[in-house]
Amino acid sequence: MKMQIIIGLDGSIKLTVANGEFEPAKAAIEQAINGLRMEGIDFSEVGEVERHRHDNQHEHTNTNVNV
Repeated sequence: MKMQIIIGLDGSIKLTVANGEFEPAKAAIEQAINGLRMEGIDFSEVGEVERHRHDNQHEHTNTNVNV
């Protein structure tokens, strides 16, 4: 399972798992967030992990967090 992490200039971080089932992808995202917290990164806001599916495209799971 691969995760894409996008860090915005405004301090936002978007974590996305592009394929796989929702529950394992959600667990991977939550594990990554917890790992970052253990490294001392404090988030001001953590969005709900969501599943997205676009017409004729694969499903992906993502969330947004703000530092």
